[in-house]
Amino acid sequence: MEKNPPDAKPPVPPPADAPALTVYVGKIPPTANDVAFRRALERACGCALVDWRRAREPSGGGTNGGERWKRFGFATFADVRGVLTCGRVVDGLECETKDGERGRLTCNMNAATKAATERALATEPQVGRDAREDARRARAFARTMRGEDAEDEEGEISSDDGDGDGDGGDDDRATGKVSSED
Repeated sequence: MEKNPPDAKPPVPPPADAPALTVYVGKIPPTANDVAFRRALERACGCALVDWRRAREPSGGGTNGGERWKRFGFATFADVRGVLTCGRVVDGLECETKDGERGRLTCNMNAATKAATERALATEPQVGRDAREDARRARAFARTMRGEDAEDEEGEISSDDGDGDGDGGDDDRATGKVSSED
């Protein structure tokens, strides 16, 4: 079984009769490496995925008759915290591959996942919300997709987020864009 990323919080196991917590992730650049994308997604969401299934073109769709990845996949989470983080951090995030190809990611939940997140938010409205942590996770995602070492360093987030106001906030993250300067 895959190990949680070093900064992951332990998952809260769902009840035995709980539906799978699945999120559609779309607009993935076609050249994005699937293993790197899964790793980046786990870093961005702070937990190991229960399952990641990226759609493929039928045989013959790629170069030299081989398969190629489609621009979407389905991430299954063990707990609602990962789903909520995925929605906050990954949805709208600009994804750039090592090849320089870009795409602005989209995330959508199926009805069962949406109902589970609404129940969680009704009982604990601030579950997993931390703007600074979300910004750090977005940068880790971007580094992983660019093929850089994405191991998070202690103290990575300084008191200045580079926008000149010295607030340490995530003003630049609000646009969903993560550039190579992050």
